[in-house]
Amino acid sequence: MAMAHRAGSYATVVMVTGALITGVTVLSAFTATRVYRSEQFPTALRGCGHIFGESFGRLFAGVLAPFVLEPYTASPTIFFGTIFVVVTIGAFIPLAFGRETIGQLETVTEEVRVAVA
Repeated sequence: MAMAHRAGSYATVVMVTGALITGVTVLSAFTATRVYRSEQFPTALRGCGHIFGESFGRLFAGVLAPFVLEPYTASPTIFFGTIFVVVTIGAFIPLAFGRETIGQLETVTEEVRVAVA
């Protein structure tokens, strides 16, 4: 997509194809991202932590990123390069600060009573 402006008459096809590929991959991974993020907080803080993450993500993606990128819309290389750098940093944040969630379910503290008939 960053080089679509050099595709001549196929620029629209390149952008639409890139948008579809990006949409399918991002939308399919987004549900898992929400679950993973909520599991990073202790049970008592899950609701607050999840809402904080959602709010921060929407604020960054909807307000801060367009504000920072708007001056560079004339240069596709700088525009898409900046997006690439931000996405790369975002991809490494869970690796650096996240904790593993597989097999780490919290123990239920209440005893389950089974009715014997």
